[in-house]
Amino acid sequence: MASPLSTARIRHWAVALCFALTVFAALPVEAAKRVALIIGNDTYRTLPDLNNAAADANGMARKLKGLGFEVILKLNASRRSMGRALADFEGRLTNAEVGLVFYAGHGIQASGTNYLIPANAEIEVEDDLAYEGIDAGDFLHAMKRAGTPLNIVIMDACRDNPLPKRSRSAARGLIVQPVPRGIKGTAIVYSAAPGQTAQDGPKGGNGVFTGALLEVLDRPGLKLEEVFKETAKRVATLTNNRQDPWINSSIKGDFYFRPGNAKTAAPSSGLTPEMLFWQSIQNSSRKGDFEAYLSQFPNGTFVGLAKSRMQALKGRQTASLTPPTQVIQPLDETYVVIKTANVRAKPDAK
Repeated sequence: MASPLSTARIRHWAVALCFALTVFAALPVEAAKRVALIIGNDTYRTLPDLNNAAADANGMARKLKGLGFEVILKLNASRRSMGRALADFEGRLTNAEVGLVFYAGHGIQASGTNYLIPANAEIEVEDDLAYEGIDAGDFLHAMKRAGTPLNIVIMDACRDNPLPKRSRSAARGLIVQPVPRGIKGTAIVYSAAPGQTAQDGPKGGNGVFTGALLEVLDRPGLKLEEVFKETAKRVATLTNNRQDPWINSSIKGDFYFRPGNAKTAAPSSGLTPEMLFWQSIQNSSRKGDFEAYLSQFPNGTFVGLAKSRMQALKGRQTASLTPPTQVIQPLDETYVVIKTANVRAKPDAK
């Protein structure tokens, strides 16, 4: 028969075990690993500069970080920098569920190959492309080697051919990129259809395609294909149907950049700890909740909103502590005297 002390210890450990199980059950399931390589080149050594590539890349980096992606960002990258970034990207794809490549900059089609142009490339004729450019297919081959279940490539590079000396094979726009045999589910998105060119936006802002994509990318409940359909509609409207984004997809399942409900938010929801924290306090009326957010995520996505809410709550608290204004009404100036009386001077408000 167990002693009273042993029984007490058993009860203590049983309670502790139940508490631990309850806490772990309440924790969110770890989000699936997502990795993105983002390159934006708009300053070139020998080709015309572009207006929006760096801004587009920065915008995509911020948006994808908020959606739970690990982001490798390269701006005005040299050929060496692009090659090293691709190697880093392939290494990080180990055990990842989603790999994404976004490229904004000059892209040239020649002899059936799409070339992405580094910022330091010295290109004057088509023959220079094989030595100075980077074959867009290299990114797909890296994804194939990594075995990533879902691969997304977004090319905002369908500008007009900028070569000073063109040949027939160096054609307008990009071709539909061949997909390596054996690669898993893949979607390749072009900012313009084959033979079309993509329009720039105002200098320092976003290009037409990426600007539209950023507006819908994190809309809750949209499948991958729906995100790009909505983007294509916006681009067609903005360009009077002169630019028609193009998608080539072999994806069989459903993928959401941001799920719209609990059913789709199961283990691969992509909700980061920061997003979960913010969702738990965004409607709070306690200033301390937003102070806790700023302490935990000083460079987070919602810092501006948190500070704004704190300022509003501070103003509300100050208003509640201010004493009400007292208004003293002047006395009636009509006097009635009965019998004999000593009447003093007219009283004032004091």
